[in-house]
Amino acid sequence: MAESMDRLLRARLRADPGVAALAGDRVNWGAHPQGAPRPALVLHLITGAPGRTLTGPDGLWTGRVQIDAWARDFAEAGALARATIACLNGLSGATIRSLWLDSQRRDRAPDPDDKTWLYRVSMDFTATWRER
Repeated sequence: MAESMDRLLRARLRADPGVAALAGDRVNWGAHPQGAPRPALVLHLITGAPGRTLTGPDGLWTGRVQIDAWARDFAEAGALARATIACLNGLSGATIRSLWLDSQRRDRAPDPDDKTWLYRVSMDFTATWRER
C-alpha cells in the first residue's frame, strides 16, 4: 500500500468537520480497536496495482478502497457515510489523482464487545494515486 496515500486519506477524514463531528479521531486502517467507542470509520485497501505502459510502470497505482462506517444504529452509520462521501468523493490532488464513490451497501453484524448489533454502511471508492 502506498504509505502516503493511506496517511493522506486518514488525515483528511480526521480533519473534516463533518466526519470529526461524528467519529472524532476514530478513523483506522484495517480494524477498529476492540472496546473503543463508535461511530467509527475503518478503511481497507481491497485491490491495488501499479499502472503500466509499454515502457514500464507509470508511477500511478489504481485500486479500490473500502471504507466502513460503523455505528450503533443505521441512522448514525448513514450520517457518517454521507459525511465521508462529502469529504472524499471527487478528491483530486498531487498524491491522490482521483477518488470516486463506486458503490455502497448496508448491513449489520454482532458487536463482539457486548453482543448487541452494529450497523454498517460500506463504501467502495475507486482510487488512482501516485506512490512516493
